[in-house]
Amino acid sequence: MIIRGILDRSLSNQMCIRGFARIKELARISKANPEYQRELIDKQVKLTSNFLIEETYLFFPEVILSLKLKQDLTKSNAKKDNTPIQLIEKHKIFRSNVNSLSIQPVVRKNNKVFDVSENDTITVVEIHIDDTELAQLVASGQHPFHRIDGNHRLSAAEQIEENDRIKVMNIPFCIVLFEELTSEEFVPGKGLIKTVDDSFEKFERVVFYNINSKSIPLTVEENLRGIIGEDKYFDVSEIDTIFFGNGSIARKLGNRINYNDFSALANTIKDNKWAMCLKVLQLYDEGIEAESDLKVYAEYDSMVSDLFEALQDINTLYKDTKPLSNNPSIEVLITFLYYKTFCLADKFSYFARWIIKNHLFEAQETTAKSIIKIFDSIYLRKTYPVFVAMPYWSDAKVNEYNKLFKEVLKDVQMQSQSNIILELIPIMRFKGKSQRIDQRLLESIRNCEIFIADVTECNPNVLYEVAFAEGCNKPSILIKGNKDKAKLPFDMDKRQYIPYDATVYYSDIKTKVTNQLKAILTEEFKMFI
Repeated sequence: MIIRGILDRSLSNQMCIRGFARIKELARISKANPEYQRELIDKQVKLTSNFLIEETYLFFPEVILSLKLKQDLTKSNAKKDNTPIQLIEKHKIFRSNVNSLSIQPVVRKNNKVFDVSENDTITVVEIHIDDTELAQLVASGQHPFHRIDGNHRLSAAEQIEENDRIKVMNIPFCIVLFEELTSEEFVPGKGLIKTVDDSFEKFERVVFYNINSKSIPLTVEENLRGIIGEDKYFDVSEIDTIFFGNGSIARKLGNRINYNDFSALANTIKDNKWAMCLKVLQLYDEGIEAESDLKVYAEYDSMVSDLFEALQDINTLYKDTKPLSNNPSIEVLITFLYYKTFCLADKFSYFARWIIKNHLFEAQETTAKSIIKIFDSIYLRKTYPVFVAMPYWSDAKVNEYNKLFKEVLKDVQMQSQSNIILELIPIMRFKGKSQRIDQRLLESIRNCEIFIADVTECNPNVLYEVAFAEGCNKPSILIKGNKDKAKLPFDMDKRQYIPYDATVYYSDIKTKVTNQLKAILTEEFKMFI
């Protein structure tokens, strides 16, 4: 095998060979070093494969490989006066005495013409490796070239079979040269010990780090603006080819959106409009492929209209919900748009409460896809924790109330037409290490979906918990014994409560709370009891 390229030092330091070669051949003879390279992203490999096969305006920057020049200085045929790179730089042939690798430099000079580097010469080199040895190295996983940058591109080309375009496709490359020198060192008591200079291993990792951390890539929005947003240069068929059928829909939606018309979302949409339009469509495609219960569209104009109307509704939600308007995240906004447009109303309502309650709008690194994955797994269960506050009358009464409300929740759950789970937060019972009771109670109220309180005797602790639940905007049910003479404090006496017959409190509470729970689940949670 022969690879040709031009030899020079990059940034006046590291020796490199630059040229062009068949992409499949470079893929065959190289591999990524798993010690520092990230694992392949299957979706990215698939996208790259489609680009290589179908893209009209196909272009990729050079792939960067590394090559070790191995030389054993302890052998009799070793040239010890010059290292491999020094030999090459002096335009002399380097031949490894460890393997069949050789590098032959040829100087080409034009005394009359100088280039922009003020040179009148270029050095063309040929890398030679015996084909039989190369095949053995590849078969055993000891590829002579390591992939520093371009692993996804080469992996994609490697997986494409029987494609005439790929077979003859050239790609630019940069091969960074490193040395692996074996020498002898005298160690007292042990004699001469062979040592291998592996400093190239550190250098290779630093090169990888510099490539992947020192530059600031264009954002998705900056890239999309110049393609989806440019009717002049890319027609409908072209952007649909590039974005797998979603380009034209994203363009229609984006052209309808003027961020100035969305007061609560303006700052987020302004810098993310095209990315938002495209990503929500990609999430929809993935959901349909997974055979989820998403809305199915017969034609795309209707989808665009629904997406636009959903964005208007979400703008109102953000405007009315201060935590959302103060902490806009594009990923959370995309997820809101996904659920509002493509899912049933009750699922969107539950999602909105979940996001707000858990402050997920503050997350900076979370992606819309991961939010959807987490929420869908939770929604399948539709668990609604219920907190019950009561005065401490006795252990026996607490046990009775625990039994009573478990029965209530079970009955409501059985009557529900939805796949819900009503879960009682045990009343005055807990397991595990000792905790501050007040903090545990407040945290339980924060985490509940429905709050119930027996305000009989106007117990101060119960009233405090009622006030805290109201501050957390929890749907509440207040009950009170009908013979109780205690009056609620002035600030609470306007709150509606349900009297129950204290003489048959068990059955009466059970009937009345059951009916109230069903009403709350219908009105607040759209569970259609």
